Formats: sequence, C-alpha cells, structure tokens
Amino acid sequence: MADRPTRPTTTADFSKVVFSDFTNNLGVHPINGNITRVTNADSVKQALRNLILTNTAERVYNPLIGADLYKTLFETIVSDTDTFIIRDRIIQNIRAYEPRGELIDVEILVEGDIG
Repeated sequence: MADRPTRPTTTADFSKVVFSDFTNNLGVHPINGNITRVTNADSVKQALRNLILTNTAERVYNPLIGADLYKTLFETIVSDTDTFIIRDRIIQNIRAYEPRGELIDVEILVEGDIG
C-alpha cells in the first residue's frame, strides 16, 4: 500500500500538486488542448461533492457508495432524528470513501422550526 503524503507545512509545500483529478465537465484547456484538472484542496472538494450527491447503487462497480440525499430532498424534516440520519449518511460515506480529507464536522441546517 502506498503511503499518503504528509500534510503541507510551508507555503512552498502548498504549491506542490499532491492530489489531482479531472474536472467534472471534462473541459479542454484552450491553449494546450489537454483535459483540465483540479488539484489539491479543490480536488478533494470536488470528490466530496460528487460523493455526497451520489445515490446508492448509482455507481456500477461499487453500488454501496452514496448518501442517498435525493431521497430526502422534498421530505419534511419533522424531528432531530431526520437530521441525524442525513448527517450520519454523509459522515459514513466520507469516512469510508474519501481518505484524502480530514472530517472535522458535518452540520445540517434546516429552515424553520423542527417539531
């Protein structure tokens, strides 16, 4: 198993490319014609967004990935249990499928009063 790089500690370390992914739209760079990419923190942010917005069974070779947030999109949140379930889905997916980021907190904001 390959070791993950250590956390950057200096400004020079932050300028190094540690993580790199293609952009979601697979855009083409206007000058060199290569597919554009995101690096480092932007790469992890994009991966987290993709992971959270993925439904379970949506990925062919790994059907367990996904937070199923679309199922709760138009549901009425009536208790703290509902927000706990959404929060737990997000946390479990991040811990299981995105080791590049450090999970600090997940906060679910609800408009209006609960219960």
